[in-house]
Amino acid sequence: MPENLHPHPGLILKCRLREKGIPFFDLGERVDFDENKLKDVIDMKRPMCLLLCEKLSRFFGDELSFWIKLQINYELSLVAYETSYPKDIEIDPMQSPLPDRFG
Repeated sequence: MPENLHPHPGLILKCRLREKGIPFFDLGERVDFDENKLKDVIDMKRPMCLLLCEKLSRFFGDELSFWIKLQINYELSLVAYETSYPKDIEIDPMQSPLPDRFG
């Protein structure tokens, strides 16, 4: 992914959990949120819904807007990225270089 994309909120959540030494399944129990959905957010496979934003803001003591803005900024940066390249150019993904590191 390009460097100018905002991070997925799941990545921020993953970092916060790592800092506090909390496994995601413990968080799911503590905030009463489905662990599978939570794992999908952390794995960046699902957007962060408003309900999860509310629960995380209470759990971490953040403003609700913090989590909401993370999701909105991520989505807006995706749209900006996707619309910044011409659609008529075909790119062979097998010819694209691999990233330097995997995360």
